[in-house]
Amino acid sequence: MASFSARQGNGNALRLAVLLLCVMFIVDHAAAKVVPVGGSSGWLLGNKFSKLSIKAKDQLLFKYPAEAHNVVQVSSADYKSCNAKGQTKRSGYDQIALGPGTYYFICGVSDHCKKGMKVAVTVSK
Repeated sequence: MASFSARQGNGNALRLAVLLLCVMFIVDHAAAKVVPVGGSSGWLLGNKFSKLSIKAKDQLLFKYPAEAHNVVQVSSADYKSCNAKGQTKRSGYDQIALGPGTYYFICGVSDHCKKGMKVAVTVSK
């Protein structure tokens, strides 16, 4: 009978460990957020952009009129020179998940980047 109680105790410990892992997973994912670039106004000319810091579980949201702007992910050098030779996104509602590192985004339309429509994003773990 003693061995039955020991096995039952081990089963309870395993169930408790699984429950704790589930709670930790839920809390970690609940803390993730969507970060709108440009705040509630969105990715528009005249907004103040420069640097953003987010966590790896967060997502960037670029909201903009697709007929007037775009989002191009570029290298650091292209960010500085406003060279829009990267991949273009044009939906007007681009939600982007990124891993740890530094990323650069510009608007590739006309001279929008030179007018300040660019953002450097640092993603931490």
